[in-house]
Amino acid sequence: MVLHELGISTKSRSSAGVSRRELLLTTAISLIFSTTSASALDVKGSLPWSANAGTPPTPVRPGPWVYFTPEEGAAIEALVDRLIPPDPQTPGGKDAGCAVFIDRQLAGPYGKAERLYMRGPFVDGTPQQGNQSPLTPAARYRQALAALDKYCRSKYAGKSFVQLPDGDKDKLLSGLEKGEVQLEGTSGRAHSSSYSCRTPRRDSSLIPCTAVTATWSRGR
Repeated sequence: MVLHELGISTKSRSSAGVSRRELLLTTAISLIFSTTSASALDVKGSLPWSANAGTPPTPVRPGPWVYFTPEEGAAIEALVDRLIPPDPQTPGGKDAGCAVFIDRQLAGPYGKAERLYMRGPFVDGTPQQGNQSPLTPAARYRQALAALDKYCRSKYAGKSFVQLPDGDKDKLLSGLEKGEVQLEGTSGRAHSSSYSCRTPRRDSSLIPCTAVTATWSRGR
């Protein structure tokens, strides 16, 4: 009845095939009058899935260093405390857990470059192309921390970065970002335009966080 009202003949057409118009109309009508109905899920309150359910991040818990040696961990704590200095109202980078976070990241898939293309050839690229080193992020941190320690001990009468006064620490970090300080086997300003950030200090000046973002640890 419906086909007849739409002008579609229901008689046999043995000598000619069904026209495209008739096929489309017949298909549409079949769907409209089908007894099978689709049902939608009514979501209320919260989404029916959890973020990162497929690859949940590993919870960061305080405790012994997982990747860093005790000396490396102390240097990272000193670095993050100058990048995010403590004040009477807020904790510094160390107490906020920044060093622990970096340690756990370097001990995991990020530090091992599991999701990065790590096959040669390795050629210096432009700042826009990102890091081109054959070293993993964990290896770059370790190399740069060793170079930082060697530089400090040679320039500051055998003192490590941890032992330096805050003013000298800030001057050194600023020099690394500006390219005025060169650590052995690394590039102090490597891709700093792409990765470096700045953190306000209590005195309203700015401290580069080049060290933590590893822009200075692009050693080969």
